[in-house]
Amino acid sequence: EEFLTSLEENPPVRVEGTAVYMTLSQQGIPLSLLFNLRHNKALHKTVVIMSVVTEPTPRVNPEKRRKIQKLGESLFRVTLHYGFAESPNIPKALRSCSRGDSSAKRLRRAGSRC
Repeated sequence: EEFLTSLEENPPVRVEGTAVYMTLSQQGIPLSLLFNLRHNKALHKTVVIMSVVTEPTPRVNPEKRRKIQKLGESLFRVTLHYGFAESPNIPKALRSCSRGDSSAKRLRRAGSRC
């Protein structure tokens, strides 16, 4: 992706903490992240792009709730899946990033306090 290449070629100043950008899209970079980078000329140490998907089933098995993708240096895409009868609990889902698969562990090691 053009954004990721740009980050590698011209790395911005990284500031402490984790930024979570909510977006409907499961691809691309949210405009809010791009505007923030352009305005502040800095990125948080860990950046999470998060999408919530409502599935056509009443419930989603908690083991299949999240998908974590490493996009770049401390940049992750987290997709959460909920059934149509469930209410998304974003704080709980972020806390679950410290458990589970290797992508979740990488996200945790990258400095995210989720």
